[in-house]
Amino acid sequence: MKPSTTIPDDDLQQWHELTLELLTSLGSMYGSSRQNRDVGAILATSLSYIQRTINFESLAILTIDEEDASFNLTHCKPDEHHKPLQQQVDRLIESGQFAWAIQQNRPVTIESEKKDKPFILHVLTTKTRVRGMFIGVSEIPFEQLSATRLSLLSVILHNCASALESATLYNLIQQQNRTLTNAVDQRTQELEYRLGHDPLTGLANRMLFQDRVEQAISNARRHKSKLAVLLLDIDLFSRINESMGHSAGDELLKAVANRLNNTLRNSDSIGRPTDEKNNISISRLGGDEFSILIIDLEDVDNIINIIRRIFEVISTPFSLQGQEVLITLSIGISLFPTDSEETGTLLQKADVAMHHAKEEGRNNYQFYSEEINSLSYQHLIIESQLRHAIENHEFKLFYQPKIDIKTQSITGAEALIRWIKSDGTIVPPNDFISIAEHSGQIIKIGEWVLQEACRQAKEWLELGFEQKIAVNISAQQFKESLLIEKIKNALSQSQLPPALLELEITESTIMENSTRCIDTLQAIHQLGITLSIDDFGVGYSSLSYLKRFPIDTLKIDRSFVKDIEHDKSDAAIVTAIIALAHSLHLNVVAEGVEEVVQARFLRTLRCEMIQGFLYSKPVPPDEYLALLTIPIKKH
Repeated sequence: MKPSTTIPDDDLQQWHELTLELLTSLGSMYGSSRQNRDVGAILATSLSYIQRTINFESLAILTIDEEDASFNLTHCKPDEHHKPLQQQVDRLIESGQFAWAIQQNRPVTIESEKKDKPFILHVLTTKTRVRGMFIGVSEIPFEQLSATRLSLLSVILHNCASALESATLYNLIQQQNRTLTNAVDQRTQELEYRLGHDPLTGLANRMLFQDRVEQAISNARRHKSKLAVLLLDIDLFSRINESMGHSAGDELLKAVANRLNNTLRNSDSIGRPTDEKNNISISRLGGDEFSILIIDLEDVDNIINIIRRIFEVISTPFSLQGQEVLITLSIGISLFPTDSEETGTLLQKADVAMHHAKEEGRNNYQFYSEEINSLSYQHLIIESQLRHAIENHEFKLFYQPKIDIKTQSITGAEALIRWIKSDGTIVPPNDFISIAEHSGQIIKIGEWVLQEACRQAKEWLELGFEQKIAVNISAQQFKESLLIEKIKNALSQSQLPPALLELEITESTIMENSTRCIDTLQAIHQLGITLSIDDFGVGYSSLSYLKRFPIDTLKIDRSFVKDIEHDKSDAAIVTAIIALAHSLHLNVVAEGVEEVVQARFLRTLRCEMIQGFLYSKPVPPDEYLALLTIPIKKH
């Protein structure tokens, strides 16, 4: 194509050449509805021809938005005239002159702010509809433009409108093709879904479940991880079918599937094995038998926690045909790679364990491995005994002093729970705290600890010893809606000044829901209670939350203090934590201090308080009271 220069009126040779070029190039320029046309290229080519026909200071084409039928200025020459030309178009639309020009279907002129340079408008229209509008600022008055120039302008713009219509038809056909393709794909997916899913419950069927186990085993081998297969069977299901009919049995199966699916789906770590973020898949193998696959398994406690939730949700009566029906489950568990590394064998051993659960009286679970089964049994015993420990007064609080490193005096203590059974057996905290958390009993135990610590601190205060007592708050306690009320009750019942109570919370707990956490922490702080971040350094250690949350103290985890005199990395971490805390005007407590050299190192860093066996192990209240009456050995 020749350069876009305007042809003089008297140069007939160029006019003939332009006309011939224009007529012969229309087909290739605009194409048909069977060709994919570039709308931008159509508009750019049209403007190029127009520039050779009439000398415009600026020119543009407005196309119609298919959604709201508004005109959008999409192509403008030169580019820097886009904004002022758009403003002129807006003015013409508001005045009604733009609408008048649409009705003319020919070149029309409208006076511009520069009277010697009028607007020339020409609608882009086909037999079916308006496709857009051309607008240009002519270098010469409209009446001085020859009929040849104006006729060619109309030819170019009518063909531009036809080309835009062809492009629209092509896009419509393509959209219809995509719709048809999507419908075929959707139908294919539906057939594939039906092939791998149980039509009654919508859960994965045996075939899909076995395929998922195969994939999970392959991934577990590659990543050296563990997985578990659980088989669940409804106890005495045949009685439902016999007494209420098979329709009631089907209704029960669907209800069980829904409860399982909802319970496991709402867990923090549950979903489909194909999703790396999730780790549980449920299926119905057939009859009254369901199966669960757990991947990326960390320890047995994860399985027990899931089973506990299953038993809890299934224990609620089902409504069948207007009647309440109670059911129980028997569950068998096999593990990869402990029990087997093959899909069929894992399913077989889970089935053996499930039948053993039925032999043991139903409504229980059994591991195929005797070793894990024994551990599971011990957990159950501890969980059962925990329910009676508070009523039997088996819990005791021991207190480990916190030493002011500058004054070498005891300023307070951390309250630590101990379980001493009636027969004198001591259960270490590590053996029952996690079980209490998984079973939900930590709420009741934590409430007792809070009340007892406040009562004891008040007793010491009345004896003349003002001691700030730190109480650990578990993640479950912190999420509890009644936490603030229970704290108020503990303070009210003991009459302990709030300033003598400190609550210790781990980093992971406060970061689970930082928005809600801020409200809870602020409510606690407004009571006059101080707040401490326990085990700082092993979790998020984020400067941002330290700035946002009303925190008073950081406790350096004992793992960093243990080798502080030998490990340069630990020394650097402790130094950084203390410097960070001081820059934010926070106090620092270092726990796990057992050596003199550790205490001296922390003193050089201006750590405010230390806690550890160097000064005292956790002791009963009477021994702690005795410590308050004797001088602390200086180090």
